Amino acid sequence: RVDTQIEIISFDWTSTGGNMLVPGDEVTFELEMADDTFGAETGGQAVVMVHGWDDIALTDQGDGRYTGSYTLTDLTPKVNDASVSVAFTDRAENIATNESDLRLTAHWVNVGERFNPVAQTGSPYAVVISSATIHNVEVDLNVEVGFFDNNAFGENICVGSTVFDGYFPFPMTVWEGDEANGLPGYEAGNPMIIRLWDASEQVLYEADFEIVDGHGNGTYGFGPYAELNVFVGEPGE
Repeated sequence: RVDTQIEIISFDWTSTGGNMLVPGDEVTFELEMADDTFGAETGGQAVVMVHGWDDIALTDQGDGRYTGSYTLTDLTPKVNDASVSVAFTDRAENIATNESDLRLTAHWVNVGERFNPVAQTGSPYAVVISSATIHNVEVDLNVEVGFFDNNAFGENICVGSTVFDGYFPFPMTVWEGDEANGLPGYEAGNPMIIRLWDASEQVLYEADFEIVDGHGNGTYGFGPYAELNVFVGEPGE
């Protein structure tokens, strides 16, 4: 008998860092093949292709599954919404490819950065951080400040982020969405959501804020700019 049967049942990836990958995160890929003419599809070769990365070979598990993992380092090329696919060649040299809609993002500016902000849209809104504390301790250089909003699809997206430079006041820019041109960003009038990423402690905080001198009202796009005191925990605790 000649083995001509080859079919991909499923292909997916998971990671220790969720959807936003940074150095130290591990990505695991898993491919499941349908049985061939002789039983479990074993003895083949499976290669994962992430656009912008070198190919990643998967290991035959002996039961029709092929798995492999990859740990990101500082030398890993940054990719944004990169396509992820797999090519499989069985022991009879039949070939199957997966034309999935899987995407992967691995993007950072430095070790301190965790958030994945939207690209510049041409519609900036200035935010000035007058102070930022975590449990009444001033943030240090390892802390990233990120602003978030919920888009029309119910997704919580980062509309601007910057790693603290050590000086107050600390200026930032957040970006309004441009639906006509397909550019994601904040929706004017939506409430600001602020998170702090402490890289030294590897902790993500949901932050509160106070408006300074009436500059802004806590929503995106109000007035010429917003000025805020940002804090985690009660002010002055």
